[in-house]
Amino acid sequence: MPPTATPAPQNLPPTHARVTPAAATGTDWMRFAAAVACDPALFRRLEAATDPAGFAALAIGLGVGLGLRFTLEDVQAALDAARRAWIQRHVAPVASVGPALADRACPTPAAPWLPVHLSAHASATELEWASFGDVRFTDPFFEQSIGAALRRPARLLFRRRTSLHALHTLGATPPQLAPAGFVFHV
Repeated sequence: MPPTATPAPQNLPPTHARVTPAAATGTDWMRFAAAVACDPALFRRLEAATDPAGFAALAIGLGVGLGLRFTLEDVQAALDAARRAWIQRHVAPVASVGPALADRACPTPAAPWLPVHLSAHASATELEWASFGDVRFTDPFFEQSIGAALRRPARLLFRRRTSLHALHTLGATPPQLAPAGFVFHV
């Protein structure tokens, strides 16, 4: 069955130049990453892939459906860079891995996107978000639940960032999920 997706954006806003830490892997890969960031249905299709090889094959096929050409090496380089950025997030500031959520070109992701990291850079403080999909919070520590969520290649690769300043505009919209309870860990 041929993939159905929205056409690739032709003129990408400047924020899309930093969709993935492996931006040097090629223009078509960058355009694909920007399309994924702006298309929740496309992200969900990629999120279903549980292993890197299956993810790469699906991404390449969906890219072809969008008229984009990138290679297995491009996908592997992007995954490696995203994994490296996630591991090194506490060591040194890393380049943003996703477009700002408040970017008008892309809708704000719906639940179950959750904040996973707060980083302070010289120019701004950013909150990083990751999709949790069907991951349940059954681990003793939040960091372990994050690890479970990021085992899926799409969730690792297409994390998003929001500046703290942009959160003010996001706060104007009502939350999609009301908290069911709070846990006070002492």
